[in-house]
Amino acid sequence: MRAMKRQTEHVGIPIGQGICGSAAKEGATIVIPDVGKDPRYLMCFAATRSEIVVPIKGSKGVLGEIDTDSSRLSAFSENDRETSKKWLRS
Repeated sequence: MRAMKRQTEHVGIPIGQGICGSAAKEGATIVIPDVGKDPRYLMCFAATRSEIVVPIKGSKGVLGEIDTDSSRLSAFSENDRETSKKWLRS
């Protein structure tokens, strides 16, 4: 079995840094249509063009996140943000 090559230096991202850290701090879903235009973006994969980060909340705050990247611009919409809110409430 071949060892997987590490794709990113951003293995742990502090609260408040990058898009993932911002979503954790705000406790809200963040949709970025073009990561190249967002100064918070920390590149993990060169092919990423857009991103959505959905925080998973528990009784004591954010427990984790679902972070999905796309190689297409504007792959995620405001409808995706609203759907994530409904999904996380159920």
